[in-house]
Amino acid sequence: MYKHTFVKKDLQDRLRAIGKDANGTKKDLQKRCEDNEIAISEMRRKVKEGWMGKPKGMLQVLWERGFIDPTVEVSDFLNEKTLLQFHAEARSRDHPDGCQVMFDRSPKCHPELAGEGIEYDWAGVKSYYRRSPLHFKKGAANFKALVLDSLKSVTFEARVAFSARAREYMLAYDVLEEWENLPANLKTEEKLPETSAQLLDSVVRSRKRHRSVRTVRMNLG
Repeated sequence: MYKHTFVKKDLQDRLRAIGKDANGTKKDLQKRCEDNEIAISEMRRKVKEGWMGKPKGMLQVLWERGFIDPTVEVSDFLNEKTLLQFHAEARSRDHPDGCQVMFDRSPKCHPELAGEGIEYDWAGVKSYYRRSPLHFKKGAANFKALVLDSLKSVTFEARVAFSARAREYMLAYDVLEEWENLPANLKTEEKLPETSAQLLDSVVRSRKRHRSVRTVRMNLG
């Protein structure tokens, strides 16, 4: 059992039922109800709701119809190969001369590590485009010209800074990984790499918002 306090609408309905004024704040209505011996709360029984009358969800429906085999282990999104990886490995396997195509990619869900700061480049290009006046975006010719100008807006110096920023994150993750692989007797809070922890802390905070690389770290001083 728990005590349920009536909301404002309930209090107004109870006051109107006996012909009393139902205007005012909730606190005023509670005081008016108490003056007229009208309860402002009641004891209710806690009810644990089940699944009756609620949607099952697509996963449950697929399992019930036999589309999912619980005995087969399926790799998750992080382990799934990209289409480019798939074709690269297929070409290596089927090539008549035995040519091997090597393909590597940056981790998924980590735009701050991609390439040589390519996501920072795109963020700068898109920022330039968004800040451009609307009349530059109207018409096919104007749009194409603005896109080319946006691509040129990222200078060589900016690209060098973007690449350095991406490498800084790579090194930070590498240092933290080495620390995590230390034996338990050597792993103490005092030996946690301070600089890397401070750097990655900004990434943790940014994950609470939209995953845009521009919001992760754009202080390139």
